[in-house]
Amino acid sequence: MLYHPVYGPNDDTQARSGGKARDDSGFMRFQTAKAEAVRTFERDYLQRALKHANGNVTRAAQLAGKERRAFGKLLKKHGIVRETPVPAENPPV
Repeated sequence: MLYHPVYGPNDDTQARSGGKARDDSGFMRFQTAKAEAVRTFERDYLQRALKHANGNVTRAAQLAGKERRAFGKLLKKHGIVRETPVPAENPPV
């Protein structure tokens, strides 16, 4: 049996959705699978944008084409804390 991050057997979205996440055969329902795919995409995208922007939330929001406030809300929704940028070895004097 193959494991898929969205359709795989180790899913706990039923508890989060408050309903039956899978049918009797264990296959994930469309709405649950879509919500899980969107959640995974958002989390991964936000992390990549922050990394690309060196932890600068304003710059990451600009790169993503989102307003800073909306980007910040998404970070909070996914429990993502911005990384502190690593200072340059020889900072300008």
